[in-house]
Amino acid sequence: MPFLLSTEFSQESTDGYNKGIKIDNIPGRENYNYHSKKGSLSLLINRRFLVKIDGDKIEENDLIAWWEILDYKSLSKIK
Repeated sequence: MPFLLSTEFSQESTDGYNKGIKIDNIPGRENYNYHSKKGSLSLLINRRFLVKIDGDKIEENDLIAWWEILDYKSLSKIK
Protein backbone atom coordinates (compact mmCIF):
# COMPACT_ATOMS: atom_id res chain seq x y z
CA MET A 1 0.00 0.00 0.00
CA PRO A 2 2.78 2.56 0.73
CA PHE A 3 4.10 2.11 -2.82
CA LEU A 4 0.67 2.85 -4.28
CA LEU A 5 0.41 6.00 -2.18
CA SER A 6 3.84 7.16 -3.36
CA THR A 7 2.67 7.01 -6.99
CA GLU A 8 0.44 10.00 -6.31
CA PHE A 9 3.28 12.42 -5.54
CA SER A 10 5.94 14.12 -7.65
CA GLN A 11 9.02 16.28 -7.09
CA GLU A 12 11.12 18.07 -9.66
CA SER A 13 14.23 20.22 -9.39
CA THR A 14 17.11 21.34 -11.57
CA ASP A 15 18.88 18.09 -10.60
CA GLY A 16 16.12 15.75 -11.75
CA TYR A 17 12.75 14.38 -10.84
CA ASN A 18 10.97 11.73 -8.82
CA LYS A 19 7.38 11.27 -9.96
CA GLY A 20 4.44 8.94 -9.83
CA ILE A 21 3.36 7.58 -13.20
CA LYS A 22 0.87 5.21 -14.79
CA ILE A 23 1.64 3.16 -17.88
CA ASP A 24 -1.26 1.14 -19.29
CA ASN A 25 -3.05 1.74 -15.99
CA ILE A 26 -0.11 0.23 -14.05
CA PRO A 27 1.00 2.49 -11.17
CA GLY A 28 4.64 3.27 -10.67
CA ARG A 29 7.45 5.70 -9.88
CA GLU A 30 10.14 7.14 -12.12
CA ASN A 31 13.34 8.77 -10.85
CA TYR A 32 15.93 10.48 -13.01
CA ASN A 33 19.00 12.64 -12.33
CA TYR A 34 19.92 15.01 -15.18
CA HIS A 35 23.58 15.38 -14.16
CA SER A 36 24.55 11.75 -13.57
CA LYS A 37 22.07 10.42 -16.17
CA LYS A 38 20.96 7.74 -13.70
CA GLY A 39 17.38 6.67 -13.35
CA SER A 40 14.98 4.00 -12.24
CA LEU A 41 11.48 2.95 -13.11
CA SER A 42 9.37 0.83 -10.75
CA LEU A 43 5.91 -0.47 -11.63
CA LEU A 44 3.52 -2.62 -9.60
CA ILE A 45 1.64 -5.15 -11.72
CA ASN A 46 -1.65 -6.47 -10.27
CA ARG A 47 -0.55 -5.35 -6.79
CA ARG A 48 1.71 -8.43 -6.76
CA PHE A 49 4.79 -7.97 -8.90
CA LEU A 50 7.14 -5.03 -8.50
CA VAL A 51 9.24 -4.64 -11.63
CA LYS A 52 12.22 -2.29 -11.36
CA ILE A 53 14.47 -1.07 -14.15
CA ASP A 54 17.68 0.78 -13.25
CA GLY A 55 19.82 2.65 -15.74
CA ASP A 56 23.19 4.40 -15.67
CA LYS A 57 24.36 6.85 -18.33
CA ILE A 58 20.97 6.78 -20.05
CA GLU A 59 18.71 9.39 -21.58
CA GLU A 60 15.47 10.41 -19.92
CA ASN A 61 13.13 8.34 -22.15
CA ASP A 62 15.26 5.17 -22.13
CA LEU A 63 13.54 3.76 -19.05
CA ILE A 64 10.15 3.78 -20.76
CA ALA A 65 11.70 2.22 -23.87
CA TRP A 66 13.09 -0.66 -21.79
CA TRP A 67 9.70 -1.12 -20.12
CA GLU A 68 8.01 -1.44 -23.51
CA ILE A 69 10.42 -4.25 -24.47
CA LEU A 70 9.41 -6.34 -21.41
CA ASP A 71 6.60 -8.89 -21.63
CA TYR A 72 4.82 -7.38 -18.63
CA LYS A 73 1.40 -8.44 -19.94
CA SER A 74 2.29 -12.06 -19.12
CA LEU A 75 2.70 -11.06 -15.47
CA SER A 76 -0.75 -9.48 -15.56
CA LYS A 77 -2.28 -12.82 -16.49
CA ILE A 78 -0.86 -14.76 -13.51
CA LYS A 79 -3.53 -15.39 -10.90
